[in-house]
Amino acid sequence: MSVSCNLARELEGIVDAMIEADNDPMDIIACCKEAIIVSMMKRRKKDTTPSIKEENDGKTKW
Repeated sequence: MSVSCNLARELEGIVDAMIEADNDPMDIIACCKEAIIVSMMKRRKKDTTPSIKEENDGKTKW
């Protein structure tokens, strides 16, 4: 099964729980959007974190 199918199932369960708790559908969409943005930012930060520093002419190169 693909990752997107697993994600869809997990999101469906979360959204169902939020609806049962009488959350506004727009709040549910905002929460999902925020989770995606935070995840992307964490990944971007992780991908750009330098693993090796190289000194060149007194300047740090990343």
